[in-house]
Amino acid sequence: MTTLGVAVLAGVAVLLAWPPPPALVRRVPVRSGSETGLRGWRPVLVPLLVAAAWTLVGGTAGLALGLVAAGAGWRALGKVESPAARRRRHELERDLPIAVHLLGACLASGAAVTVALDTVARAVGGAVEEELEAVRRRLALGADPVTVWQEVGRSGPLERLGRPLARALRSGAPVAAAISRLSDDLRAEGQLRRQAKARAVEVKATAPVGLCLLPAFLLLGVVPLTVSVFGSLQLFA
Repeated sequence: MTTLGVAVLAGVAVLLAWPPPPALVRRVPVRSGSETGLRGWRPVLVPLLVAAAWTLVGGTAGLALGLVAAGAGWRALGKVESPAARRRRHELERDLPIAVHLLGACLASGAAVTVALDTVARAVGGAVEEELEAVRRRLALGADPVTVWQEVGRSGPLERLGRPLARALRSGAPVAAAISRLSDDLRAEGQLRRQAKARAVEVKATAPVGLCLLPAFLLLGVVPLTVSVFGSLQLFA
């Protein structure tokens, strides 16, 4: 490997371990999919992959290999979730069932949808507040509620909320009933998720014990049995 190849690979390793500079990170809110972590390094890492492949292999083959690696690296790094986005997703998963339950209670009491959204957003706060406030502003500006909730239900963190609301508004069914059913579903899913995490913790807790007991089992059980079997075979021979 040439000195230039070693230098390029070392540069790639340093960049992977170092946070991206602010100039490479798009100045957009996290809720809109800001690029942080490795995603922010894509404009720098992808050319380095091309340079590394060309340096190590050389010629046209190295350039072609570098272009293939660059395309694969760009797609792979684009799918990496930043720590901020991961924390926000976990926060939404945790707080959305509470928000849906409160929203159903507000609608059942006769509050308007915009008033209920504003009340729940201020009560829950955090990432849920940002998402609900974005929807409330659109509704307050006079956007068609069916269209708004259909767009929310296509993708995004509130898609579970947008789909039943769009169906209820389109068919004329009671919105509070749809929210109540969604609240029950989310509560049941949350319980199943907590049970799965508890079982996973039990399995992880027993793994160290198994690793500690395995050498003792081999030394006290398997090894003496193996020695006695081979000893018996030698006697019969």
